Parts: sequence; structure tokens; C-alpha cells
Amino acid sequence: MHCKNEETNLPYCLRSVTDWADQVIVIDSDSTDRTQEIARRYGATVLSRPCTRVGLVAQRNWALDSGPIRNGWVFVLDADEEMSRELRDEVADIVRRDPADRDGYWCRFMIIFGGRWIRRSSPYPTWSMRLFRHAVVRYEQREVNAHPRVAPGREGYLRAHFLTEDRRPFEAFVERMNEFSSLEAVAYAQVLSGARSPTTIRGRVFGTHAERRRWMKNVYVRLPFRGAAIFLYLYVFRLGFLDGFAGLDFALYKGVSEWLISAKARERLRRAGHDSVVSTDAVLAPFVRSEQDLR
Repeated sequence: MHCKNEETNLPYCLRSVTDWADQVIVIDSDSTDRTQEIARRYGATVLSRPCTRVGLVAQRNWALDSGPIRNGWVFVLDADEEMSRELRDEVADIVRRDPADRDGYWCRFMIIFGGRWIRRSSPYPTWSMRLFRHAVVRYEQREVNAHPRVAPGREGYLRAHFLTEDRRPFEAFVERMNEFSSLEAVAYAQVLSGARSPTTIRGRVFGTHAERRRWMKNVYVRLPFRGAAIFLYLYVFRLGFLDGFAGLDFALYKGVSEWLISAKARERLRRAGHDSVVSTDAVLAPFVRSEQDLR
């Protein structure tokens, strides 16, 4: 688990795993609230290391490289997520069998927002790779929403879900939206400029799951009016209005978030002097920190 100032969410996350997992490791980014105290109370191993949102991918890979992991398989959770009993049983079966032809598994998640499952006005089903062999899998170096790299043909899919529910006030969503949109704007600007970082997964139509998702994302980034389009898609086309006010709020949240990403990406390109092609370094410069800064 990776977290910072998550005293509200962390107890729910830990309760879903501490009576089941052989080992729970919390990578804390120097929280100033009771996060570390709560983690230790539930019996988790706590590692504290400074990290900001922009360095989260490096933090994840550092934990895989340096953490005191005593098992071959790891399941990655954020502090606002919980494992369902069905998922725990499925993961336990895979770990017990230890299939030689798999290095990682994709898992669906259910978003709980406003006290209910946002099934229609969210992009469900959305897949995230969470279970993998920590000895061979590392995250790509992308500013946000980075995928673990798994060799072609060695990925599988889980049937059960994990749950994601941020129990903090809605203002926390707004703060997070601003942070994430700034980071995602860097990735959007790269795609729009034609630049490509060698540390990210290349999009391919007939590649791995992560490569196919990246290809679709690269196409999506180039579409016009994405903020309005994502709202209409979620709320109207997918019948998100059936999710009540929670569905309306979530669809608006996604639409506004997409608008912010687009506006910030265009601003990045203007400031970089973009005309038709701009270097990756020019796009990334305002966000990239030195390796020393991330230590």
C-alpha cells in the first residue's frame, strides 16, 4: 500500500487484508496525520520515504526493489481501496498454484461514490494490474496511471473485484483532480506533440492489454471536446442518470477533470513553443525532478 495522510481511509483498507495476507507493507510518504500509527496498530510493516505525486511511480518501483518482501507474489492496493472476500479467495488460489505461465493478473474494480456503486456513470469495467510477481514486474515511468510491465502472453485476468471508495470530504476529490490533471496533462502533451518517452509503454492495437489500452488512450487524446463527450457518454449513453445524484456528480467530475487535463496540456504546449513538433524534454521540463529530489 502506498499512502500519505490517509487516516480516514486506511483502517477500511487494512481490515480487508490484515486477517488474510501473510504480510502487509505500507509505504508512507511522510504523513503528518495518524496514518503510520494506524498502520502499525493493524500489524503492518511501515516504510516511510518522502514522495510527492510526481514521484509516485519511482516510489512504487523503489518499494519493489528495496522493500522487505518475503513472498513471490504481491497485490498492490491504495489506501482508499478494499479487497472483497471473493477476490481474496481467488488470489489465494493463484498464489497457492503459482502458475508458471503467468507473471501478472488484471483485476476489475467497483467505484463507490456518494454511498453507492457507480456502475453506469463510470467507465466500468475498468481493469488494473494489481497481482504480480515482484521479482520480474516493474512500473513504466509515466507521470500518472502507470502500468506494470508484463511480458506478452504472461498476463491473466481475475474474476472478482476490489472496491475503491474515498471516504474523505468531496473537497479532497477536487484537490486530487487538480493534482492528477496536471500530471496527466504532461502525458497528453507528449501524445499531441508527437514526442514519446522511451520509458513508457508503446500503444499497439494487437499488443498486450496495457499496450492496447495505451493505443486507445492515444486515439482518445486527439478527440475534440473530450470533457463534454465523456460527460454525455457516461451520463446519457451509459444511462448514468439511473445512478441518481451520485451518478450526476461523478459524471460531472469526470467531465470537468477531462477539461482540466486538455486545457493544461494545451498550455504546456504553448509554453514549450509548440508549433507542430516539440521535444519530450521541453514538454516534461516543468514537471521532471532530479533523481536526487526523489530520494
